[in-house]
Order: sequence, then structure tokens, then C-alpha cells
Amino acid sequence: MSIIIIQPGALITLDPSDVRVVVADWDDDNLSDGITIGTSTWTISVIKQNGAAILTKDNEARLTAAEATAALERTVTVNRATRVRLVATTATLGDVYEVENKIITSENPTQTKAKSFRVLIENQ
Repeated sequence: MSIIIIQPGALITLDPSDVRVVVADWDDDNLSDGITIGTSTWTISVIKQNGAAILTKDNEARLTAAEATAALERTVTVNRATRVRLVATTATLGDVYEVENKIITSENPTQTKAKSFRVLIENQ
């Protein structure tokens, strides 16, 4: 299973048979040194839906430093990445979705930050 590192505002395509892991890298997102992710939430909003089936998600997680190092293929020392698995097998060709990852940082006072991207379901 390949991992997709998302870029904010990007459009990714998924085949209707895909089950893919998506990772959000928050390391360079103006977080101060040593700040980690306290909570992470992934949401999916419908932009265009052609059938009754929809894109679904599971396995949401804040990655440990070791998991982030493996996923991002570079050394990561603190928890500053998140992931979700997108299940396109429940979606319909031509569907378009907005997927957002919202985090709350560990600092005091906390910051809330969000990144989103779009997903198009098409044959690949």
C-alpha cells in the first residue's frame, strides 16, 4: 500500500478500487521547535456526488516520530505528522470530495490549524 503525502490545495485521484493512506506533514507549518500535535481530526465533505456511495475514512492517527520517519522518508524527532486511510471502494466514479485535517497544537495557548485537499474518483 503506497502512501500519499498531501499538499494543501492539491487534487489527488483515487481509483474506485483504492484503499490509500494519506499523510499530512505539519513539520514545516510554522510550528515552533518542540511543538507537537495534541489532537487531529479528519473530515470528508462532498463536493460532487454521482451515486449513493461515498468516500469513507478509517485509521486516523497522530504519527509517532518513528512512524513519521518511515512515512516521510526523513528523520522526524517529534509528533508532527498525521494520517488517515481513504476508502474509495465506497465511492462512485466522478465523485469529488474535500478532505480536511485539523490539528490542535500542544503549546500554551494552543493553535488550531487546518489543511485540505480534494479527491477525484476516476478509473486509473
